Amino acid sequence: MGKTMRKIWILGSVLCVCLMFGGCSGGKEIFQTAQSELEAVKDTTVNGSDFFDLDAYETVLADWVAKQPQEKEVAGFALIYLDNDEIPELAIIEGWAHASGVSIYTYEKGEAVFVGKYGQYGAMGYRQKEGIVFDDYDQGGNVFSQVYQIDKSNVTLLTSYSVYYQFMETEEPEIIYTVDGQEVSQKQYQEVSERWGTAGMKVIDYGMCIPITEMNIRQSLEDQLEALILTETLPEIPTVEHGILEIYAGRDVISVSGDTMIAQVSPQEILMGNPILYDRFRTDGWIFEWLVSDYFDDNNWFFEDGVLVVSRENDTENAQIIHVTAEGGYATWVSAENRFEYMDVNFDDIPDLLICTGHRGNQGALTYYCFLQTENGFVESPTFTDIPNPSIDADNKLILSQWRNSALSHSWAEFKYQDNVYVMYRELCEEAVPDSAKDIWVWTVNNEEIGRSDELTMEEIEDLLYNENSEWRISEDRWRTI
Repeated sequence: MGKTMRKIWILGSVLCVCLMFGGCSGGKEIFQTAQSELEAVKDTTVNGSDFFDLDAYETVLADWVAKQPQEKEVAGFALIYLDNDEIPELAIIEGWAHASGVSIYTYEKGEAVFVGKYGQYGAMGYRQKEGIVFDDYDQGGNVFSQVYQIDKSNVTLLTSYSVYYQFMETEEPEIIYTVDGQEVSQKQYQEVSERWGTAGMKVIDYGMCIPITEMNIRQSLEDQLEALILTETLPEIPTVEHGILEIYAGRDVISVSGDTMIAQVSPQEILMGNPILYDRFRTDGWIFEWLVSDYFDDNNWFFEDGVLVVSRENDTENAQIIHVTAEGGYATWVSAENRFEYMDVNFDDIPDLLICTGHRGNQGALTYYCFLQTENGFVESPTFTDIPNPSIDADNKLILSQWRNSALSHSWAEFKYQDNVYVMYRELCEEAVPDSAKDIWVWTVNNEEIGRSDELTMEEIEDLLYNENSEWRISEDRWRTI
């Protein structure tokens, strides 16, 4: 995104707030103040004084481009305020993979200093200008969390806490809770988790980054710095972009009043817990308002209560309310502009609504809440939500899915929409033979073997699975996630 576009984005945000809250007598003054402060700060940042020189971060990004494997996703970067000064930190994220954490560089004595890699699934939580970084990792249902304090190049572990399952041969698994390496009760664990888990947290993720390429690294850094300074200077306000408005404070409780919503519905009457997210998406004459709240059920397990409110542009009194409940623990959310899709997913030539749930589970699969459009409004389709990393094959009226079972196993599947549910039609599974003398891969379709790497040549494997003449065409874009 160029410098001009970023200025338009900020101006649009100010204009949006003026319209939302009635009048904008101070809007021009606010923006002029922000611009003046930007120019003053740029004199000691972008223009390269002893205070802060972008050359240090430019060198890091140039080295990253030189070392980046071509076959991998293009890494992205962003500038964030981490510790308590006016010099931003550099965050680099390699992609959405489970092991893709956020590499953090800070600026000290004219150099970019690497201070660690934190998070997973291409995302990291942090507390802006407090130097707090949250390093979470889940594996096999076990969750390990560490909280660090970063002050320039000094990194201190503040606390760690985990929940994991200890399996017995003849009994149900025992759930073990720990804090700072010591076993604790569930209540003690929850107290620590709640203290550090949400309050004041912001999230940086791969979807918010600028791709690291050889072209215009310096210009991209300057654009990021300008946007960061302007956003810091202006008051915290909801933004509208591409018809989407979001109010979100990093899983902190937010204020959503009847004045915020367009449909004539009270948020307090439809949510089970305190609201932490409000999104508004307008398209095709529809107004979709999506609210999420956090709450603990009777078993003290964290759930996510989602409510979709659907109304028409010319009729906000008659709103449809759809409740969605799902486990909300340890998901990596996507940014607002990547959350909504309006497309036909049951092949009746009528667009449906998809709302991304984020990356979930041990393998970081991307899933979507699905609301099918009918003559009587929208109807949730939970069986679509069960499909990981979905893509649409409209020509063959199939929903495609591909996922990673483990480091040694992958699957691809085709789903059909039949009798109002999505049903798996075929599953291709690729799996390594354990303990084999050499790497041997076996491919099965619906559990029936169709080939082995020790019996087929590479050309035969390509013809069987990958190329455009094969039955599965794995190498084609048809498998690209929505």
